[in-house]
Amino acid sequence: MSETVYTMPLTNVPQRFSMDIVGVTHIILCRWNESIGWSLDISNADDVPLIACLPLTVGVDLLGQYAYLGINAALYVYTDGAQFEPPTLENLGRDSNLYLLVQS
Repeated sequence: MSETVYTMPLTNVPQRFSMDIVGVTHIILCRWNESIGWSLDISNADDVPLIACLPLTVGVDLLGQYAYLGINAALYVYTDGAQFEPPTLENLGRDSNLYLLVQS
């Protein structure tokens, strides 16, 4: 079994895009919230919400608690040079990135 790692195409502005995750299209909404920092909403291709306001927390698989959704991937945040520092308003997509791990 091998793993493939994808960098999710984030920048430090609110954004919404479609992304194929293990053969299934998902809609990703990423936005900044002053009280929790960056967060994600994940919806299915019909724009039905699956996960709402998921904080971009370092050191954990963000999708781990949502295994019942059947997304079959892991999602991690990593900050270059300071791996346990959360993404800031300024560094998301530059020094701090979101990685999708898919096992095949």
